[in-house]
Amino acid sequence: MDRGIRTSWWRPLGVTALAIVVAIGGGAGCNRAFRAGTGSTGGAESGSLELSFAFADGSSEATVVSGGLASVEVALPSQGFRKVVDPAAGSVDATRLAVAASVDLGDPQAGGYAAGSDVAAVLAAAGRLHATRAQDGRPAVAIDLAEGDLAPFPFGRMLWSIVVLDDIDRATAPLYVGLTVRAPDRPTATLALEIPPFGSTAPTGVTLPLDDEGVPYCGKQLDFVLSLRAIPNSESGARFDRLFPGGLVDPERVSLVADRNLGDPGNGGLPAGENLAPLLGVDLDLLVDEATGETIASLLFPIGASWLPLNGDTTFTATLLDDADVLSLEGTTVLRVVAAMTLSGDLQPILSSRCATSSCHDNTGPAAGLRLTNTRTFGETVRVRADQTPDDSCATLRIAPYDPEASYLWRKVNDTHRGDCAKGSGNDMPPTGSLTAAQLAKLESWILQGAHDN
Repeated sequence: MDRGIRTSWWRPLGVTALAIVVAIGGGAGCNRAFRAGTGSTGGAESGSLELSFAFADGSSEATVVSGGLASVEVALPSQGFRKVVDPAAGSVDATRLAVAASVDLGDPQAGGYAAGSDVAAVLAAAGRLHATRAQDGRPAVAIDLAEGDLAPFPFGRMLWSIVVLDDIDRATAPLYVGLTVRAPDRPTATLALEIPPFGSTAPTGVTLPLDDEGVPYCGKQLDFVLSLRAIPNSESGARFDRLFPGGLVDPERVSLVADRNLGDPGNGGLPAGENLAPLLGVDLDLLVDEATGETIASLLFPIGASWLPLNGDTTFTATLLDDADVLSLEGTTVLRVVAAMTLSGDLQPILSSRCATSSCHDNTGPAAGLRLTNTRTFGETVRVRADQTPDDSCATLRIAPYDPEASYLWRKVNDTHRGDCAKGSGNDMPPTGSLTAAQLAKLESWILQGAHDN
């Protein structure tokens, strides 16, 4: 999944330079499975192209200095959304869009806008919605996000979401991009919650799935990554070399704390307010921009660790000092821990009764060589190449952890595997009747939580 900003100037400290994908706002999904990053509606009637939401350079993440302007574009399928935009007339129907930020814009009690408020009408009145065409010729809406039209944007990182009504008044699932606003006179610290790497020590830069309220979440006792991004002072350009002397974090120059206990402090956990800075960069690479000194340091919370967050919401807060001893404003993020969906207890009983049956996916002559029996499911699905999709499919794996729409098995049970970007073949699953909504929800949740062998 390469849906973010590809860069070649980040390097891990102390090792050979390399290129990685930085997609802090990336992720995947569409239809009811959409939770993070750019994606599609899954319900568009074009049968080919997806609805997408991205910045002008095609990325899902951007940074501006306070007071700057960021332009985003929602590209629409060729069919099914004609009421939204008329490129010939240059008009946009703002009533068919809902545009919102994940944070308060100004003071909601003094003319500002509360987090989640629809500001499409405000943007339209300010002339910030424009009918245009995407690079591939599809109709699109260009949106200029400018502080002067709404209210001062808070420093740090926020998510912007968009929901679109199609021609028969069906609302798409929200699509997201991430916008970071830099302070003009001091360093900026931002925090992001990301999926962990697989077989690597390079941070993925891909956000955890978002729930229906736009909050990053993970299953109880499951792994995730917390990344701290240090952005230099726009005026001084002071770097962060003193922050990471010799590739190690100086906890006197970084404060990273949680507002709740992490695990049980009496049994290997960490108490609320304890500085987590010494854990940064221990398991994952520290990344630095050679030219600007911008730095990313990540903390891996591994499966089963005694200091994993408790059920519910935990707020992480970070501040840092740059080399000129100037303190950043606080960067914050919230993690929501939910009950873990397990393969053995929640999903396998469904697969065993509906899929691992005679002439289908049992151990004797399984269809497509796929066995979905008790001891085979994980090894034959997770990160395993699907044999009914071409190399340019968006669903080349049977199960792609954290990404239902990139998982061919998910598409098969939803009958979305043919055409569209999946380009699959064959009938939907199972052949004797669709899975129930509750069964589909369990499969979706298991994938969104990382598709672990649990």
